[in-house]
Amino acid sequence: MRDLGLPARGHRRVLFVPKTNGVRALLIRMLAALGIFVALFSSTESLHSQTLSGIPGTVTDQSGLAVSDAKVSVDNEDTGVRRSTQTASAGNYYITDLIPGTYTVTVEKQGFKSSVQKNVSVQAATKSTANAVLTVGDTRETVEVTASQISIETEQAQFGTTIQPRLIEDLPQFIGGTVRQIDTLTCLAPGVSVVKMTDGASSPGVSSATRLRGGLTPGVSTDGRIDGGLDFQNEVVFNGVPIAFAEFQGRQYFINPPFDMVKEFTVLQGAFSAQYGLGQGVTQYQFQSGTSKIHGNAFGVYRDAFFDAPGAVNGVNPNGRGIFGEPNTDHETDLGFSAGGPVRIPKVYGGHGKTFWFASIENFRQASAQPPTTVPSQRLVTGDFSGLVVPGTTTQIPIFVPISWQADPSLIPSGCNSGAAPGQQFPGNIIPQNCFSRVSKSLLAFVPKPTSAGEINNFQPTFVPLLTHTVWGFTLDHNINSNQAIHGAYWRNQEQLAGGFVDNPLNNTTTNNWFGSGAAGYLLSCNNPSTNDDCGYELDQ
Repeated sequence: MRDLGLPARGHRRVLFVPKTNGVRALLIRMLAALGIFVALFSSTESLHSQTLSGIPGTVTDQSGLAVSDAKVSVDNEDTGVRRSTQTASAGNYYITDLIPGTYTVTVEKQGFKSSVQKNVSVQAATKSTANAVLTVGDTRETVEVTASQISIETEQAQFGTTIQPRLIEDLPQFIGGTVRQIDTLTCLAPGVSVVKMTDGASSPGVSSATRLRGGLTPGVSTDGRIDGGLDFQNEVVFNGVPIAFAEFQGRQYFINPPFDMVKEFTVLQGAFSAQYGLGQGVTQYQFQSGTSKIHGNAFGVYRDAFFDAPGAVNGVNPNGRGIFGEPNTDHETDLGFSAGGPVRIPKVYGGHGKTFWFASIENFRQASAQPPTTVPSQRLVTGDFSGLVVPGTTTQIPIFVPISWQADPSLIPSGCNSGAAPGQQFPGNIIPQNCFSRVSKSLLAFVPKPTSAGEINNFQPTFVPLLTHTVWGFTLDHNINSNQAIHGAYWRNQEQLAGGFVDNPLNNTTTNNWFGSGAAGYLLSCNNPSTNDDCGYELDQ
């Protein structure tokens, strides 16, 4: 537990960072953290939160005077969860920690008609103001107002773009080379651009192998640059909690939960709050939450070279199978599903209106043929370097007897007759095979023979490596009461790539990469009616 100091108004902010070595260790630490949360929450001191969504407002009567101690309730139209507070002496209120969506705001006060505002839209990491003017009358009477479809941020002066769920669902997604990336739609925000990588591939949406080759080059962007900023200068926030990545801060490829697990996100640019540490640009994501009914979706994408055109150069160069006039082998599948709803355990627990879950999984597989590569000729494999010259000239490149043999004769293979002293050129630039070490002899047997003449690109691989990329995750939201809630999210991101151009122990290696695995959440958020401030305990990994 790290105490991050005392921010304004004396509110204390506490950050819990669990280090996990497995699922069991994670559960133990989360339960321990929960016990600490409960103990801390029983104290009178409130805790300041990170960036959360909420609804602030002011309640007045028809003469413009503030109405204090009015009961304010907000109801989520998707989950039916109600959050409530009371107005302060100045008539103001603030209900925080709201999942983005559509809400109904109800204001009640003895001696006044009830005020109901419907369709109040709450977006990720923003505050949607809902003021109310009460008229004298019976509380059983209701004055109903339909809120504007456009949510206006009046609490902070900041410039940003929110990509809402409908847009995420309706726009086509790029699929190819890897699982869907959550940052592919950031370029919809004005001022966000993507530059070319060193190998000529663009990001996002390029293959994993390409990203790993060119994506880590200093000065080369692999993600959106916000307002012309530098690489690795964007802050990434999930559910109000910033994700720290010391080496490549803001590089989304390493921080990629399931695409369908994201409900909406906001790109902040220009002037924004000083709470964002890096200050160049901010991408804020809000995770999905289950609703009062179980909903789900499934998708599948299949691509095969059988449906592809040969291309412009396939009549000149053969494809991966050595056939002219046909496209390269390329088989791709991308399958996944998502579901969410209330937590229900028959005869044990019914979480309708209190506890909600959402889970998502996506699996991408690609088997793609490889381009020609270069292997040593048979003359080189047998030790004959007499034809080895500087490209474009007739100048021979000399091969010397190892100088280390002079200092340590035990390094000389048994039976070796080099024909020259250590440090001198092998006669004829040919290494006698009796000077090959036992290790070299065993490895040379795996070197494939060229499939075409020439020294460059003389081998057409027939081995088709398989890339698999699986990402899964879930969210859990529990509403303790109308003022307190617990939220959590967890995801795992695994990529496995069979590398190499030939299927033998010399070259065929499998690379396993774990990206973005971790947990993020904020717990025990509340509404403080005395100060109209929000409070919360945070959990971040």
